[in-house]
Amino acid sequence: TVWIMWHAGGSSGWQAPEQLLARDGGAVRQTRSMDVFSLGCVLYYVITGGCHPFGDSYARDSNILHRPPDMSLLKSQVEALNLLSAMLIKDATLRPSMPAVLSHPLWWGAEKQLQFLVDISDRVENEDREPDQALLSALELYSSSACGNNWGSHVHPELVANLGRYRRYDYTSLRDLLRVMRNKRSHFREMPAPLQTMLGPLPHGFLRYFMDRFPHLLLAMFVFALRNLKQDGALAHYWVCGVEACEPFVTVFDHVYNLGAFKVHTRSGEGVKAVSNTASPLKGALDYAKAAQGLTTWEALSSKPDLGDSLEGARGLTEFEITSLHESGTDVSSTPSKYSLPAAAPVASPAHAPASPMVIVGYEVAAGDAAAAGPTWVREFPRRPGKQLCDFYVKTGHCKFGEVCVYDHPEQYKVLLSTMGLPLRPDQPLCAFYLKNNECKYGSACRFHHPLLVPVYAGSAATDIDDPL
Repeated sequence: TVWIMWHAGGSSGWQAPEQLLARDGGAVRQTRSMDVFSLGCVLYYVITGGCHPFGDSYARDSNILHRPPDMSLLKSQVEALNLLSAMLIKDATLRPSMPAVLSHPLWWGAEKQLQFLVDISDRVENEDREPDQALLSALELYSSSACGNNWGSHVHPELVANLGRYRRYDYTSLRDLLRVMRNKRSHFREMPAPLQTMLGPLPHGFLRYFMDRFPHLLLAMFVFALRNLKQDGALAHYWVCGVEACEPFVTVFDHVYNLGAFKVHTRSGEGVKAVSNTASPLKGALDYAKAAQGLTTWEALSSKPDLGDSLEGARGLTEFEITSLHESGTDVSSTPSKYSLPAAAPVASPAHAPASPMVIVGYEVAAGDAAAAGPTWVREFPRRPGKQLCDFYVKTGHCKFGEVCVYDHPEQYKVLLSTMGLPLRPDQPLCAFYLKNNECKYGSACRFHHPLLVPVYAGSAATDIDDPL
């Protein structure tokens, strides 16, 4: 319903920009979008304990018209920041409707939030068995924003040790993190008593344990579901207002994480297709949401095919490296919420690894002096001037026939090797298999880079857990 009013209603400092523009006595269309803006100001006031997103009372009207809202006090409340950033968009046509506002995960209780994550886990559990794994690929695009490059470093080593008793988990996979939450919730009473105390009680304590460590997980999965599972009837009750009504929340999320062109799963046989938000009318209008997160550029390998450009993460997350996918080679060598969520602590160095138990959940590239430690060497192969060049040596810097090869091996193709006998190729992507296992099945013939690695221990990045609110 739309009313035409000759005077803008509402209190000074709490009115939408379009209402303020009509103060000269002109007609203004009184819409529900105005109420959404005003409600956003009120919610900010309530959540922050008396602060206003547009500053002191004497300057609020001017700030509403000419300045972005100050969302810095919401930097640790991911869901609230997403919701209010959408509600306070200056363009009335881009704000969410009230049914969409009420469907936001901020209002969900602990049981519903946990059940949503479990439902997402159930939905993607067997996608690796499907001929088309586009949905699983789309899920893993959100891993960096949801859990970083190694979620095992954020959970207690006791939990990791318990996980290893039943199956193998990939600590770099977002699907496996969701699987852990699903399985441990289903088998909560079967866990040892110390683990139940650490993770419980259900549902509040259990959810808080994971949300304290992965504060962006719920919102990232909400956006993933809206993008990729909009046709899934089993999830429709999470957005009763409809997927299209929730689009402002998706757009805010995309802008905050600077996703730009990302990939979306489709059911039309197209697999995963790129969808760009660079032309969005919100581009440039939501910098206040990004600034509130205190965003820093995450280190990213430019060869990551799924993400392309570097992502930007929010304050409260450590800086994670986005590793490249390992491409199989053809030449094989036999050579050897409603909670105020605290920020996650930075990843600890191996020197500060937990004393007991020492559970390795992965590896990371050594930094500083450690990266330069250890001698390097070059393996020599026979020179036979006038002979045909060894094709395999030219491609890899290695020859599987060694001294008995009848072809020529010029020095300009030789490759520097690490102490493990693995090639150092700084101009190539990092070998993903090597990063996970600290070894490479392709040996010195591998086409990727193998820098010095240091172990990542379970719990090395975990923060102390406060009592539930």
